[in-house]
Amino acid sequence: MYSLIYLSAGGKMAVWSIFLRSTSQKLSRLPTLLLKEPSINNQIRCMSHDQVMMIKSTRWQWSKCKDLLHFYVMLGVIPLSILTFCVNVFVGPATLEPIPEGYTPKPWEYYRHPITRFLVRYVYVTHQQDYEKYLNIIYLEQELRKTRMLQARIEELIEQRSDYKYFYYVPVTAKYVHRARYDYDKEDTYKTFSK
Repeated sequence: MYSLIYLSAGGKMAVWSIFLRSTSQKLSRLPTLLLKEPSINNQIRCMSHDQVMMIKSTRWQWSKCKDLLHFYVMLGVIPLSILTFCVNVFVGPATLEPIPEGYTPKPWEYYRHPITRFLVRYVYVTHQQDYEKYLNIIYLEQELRKTRMLQARIEELIEQRSDYKYFYYVPVTAKYVHRARYDYDKEDTYKTFSK
């Protein structure tokens, strides 16, 4: 009637639940089949009315996703929509006017919409700052290039003149030389006393 196949733990539970459900339904009908007329003393309690709780997959992830979506809509989209509406209604776009004598406009004053002006003033980097950062990067790269060229020239001259390779030199302080000499002398005196 039912074919049992090798399944994972969850699959085995589902197969067993199907088996037990069908068996319990057959067993619940057994007293009515055995007793054609139920007597008053043998009352049958059928609280479930042959209803069975169905096993189905969880909807927790879907519910959590909906909750988070509603939360972020309430937190972000609605307040920003209200802010945009109020700015457009009460402040409105900027109008073009001639620049007065001796006045230098700020970089954010060239934009028409108030929200764009706010973002350019407090969030974004101006074109001048961006250009100066780019010039600084170019300057640092030129300095590195000059240093590399100088190092290549020094190595070339060392190779031509068979000079000492300075970059292999490891400085040694006198402290370590004295310590090594002291240990050597101590060991030498120990050998002489032990003879």
